[in-house]
Amino acid sequence: MKYLIILSVIFFSCTQQEKNSETIRTDATTIVTTPADTTPVVASTCYLQVLKRDTMVASIMQSDDVITGKLSFDNFEKDGSSGPIQGKLADGIIKAWYSFQSEGMQSVMEVWLKMGDSTLTRGYGPVKMKGDTSYFADPSAVKFENNQQMKQIDCAAVPVKYQ
Repeated sequence: MKYLIILSVIFFSCTQQEKNSETIRTDATTIVTTPADTTPVVASTCYLQVLKRDTMVASIMQSDDVITGKLSFDNFEKDGSSGPIQGKLADGIIKAWYSFQSEGMQSVMEVWLKMGDSTLTRGYGPVKMKGDTSYFADPSAVKFENNQQMKQIDCAAVPVKYQ
């Protein structure tokens, strides 16, 4: 009986130690994990596309299927925009709402971003407007084209004006 109690205590102690362990992996994506019973995995990834004189930057924070972050569009000879995004990841596609200011007006736009191995591709399709918000009129018509593809970069390499 005494041996059974000692074995139970050892087993319980090992199980608790595994639950409280911390794992950190580093590469172009920063991943931080904390004890499994308290906080989900959080990953931060950045993407950039420079097309002629236009720049598109995305800084994405992922916690399970919840996505937050920032998008910036710096368009040559047109008004740019920058602001937070918030959405969900499902089947490799981020479906988010982008809140931004452009031409002195606050607007909201539905944004879909398809995740690749080291890319993020913006989706396009017919949109409708309701107040200050634009959204996809026909979600089945959303297309992802390579000319809207951002490449993954180290978040430390994101230019200061887009952070």
